[in-house]
Amino acid sequence: KLLFIILVLPKLFIIILIFLKLFVIVLIFLKLFFIFLIFVKLLFIILVLPKLFFIILVLLKLFFIILVLLKLFIIIFVLLKLFFLLIFLKLFFIFLIFVKLLFIILVLPKLFFIILVLLKLFIIIFVLLKLFFLLIFLKLFFI
Repeated sequence: KLLFIILVLPKLFIIILIFLKLFVIVLIFLKLFFIFLIFVKLLFIILVLPKLFFIILVLLKLFFIILVLLKLFIIIFVLLKLFFLLIFLKLFFIFLIFVKLLFIILVLPKLFFIILVLLKLFIIIFVLLKLFFLLIFLKLFFI
């Protein structure tokens, strides 16, 4: 046992010390790595974030411009629709006036002529009936 303590223990102690030093070095490197990460984060915040914020602002402005253009397009579309509807209504009323004029020019004289013929027929029938009843009355009176 004494030999073990004299020969092996110091080497074991040296090996443990070396591992402890390695562990401390690894811890230092880890600490340096985390400091580096914090530095990178700060650089990101200082250098990249304003540009990213600017890009987001530009995208928002583009989005709002697209929205405004879309609203304008919808308004123009509705106005065009109303304009064409008004034109259609005007054309329709012009067509109706044209049809009325055609009716007055083409149909009304014929209708007036037909009414005159019917009136003449009615007068002729009325006169014939009157003569018929007068003849019947005269026959009855003189017989």
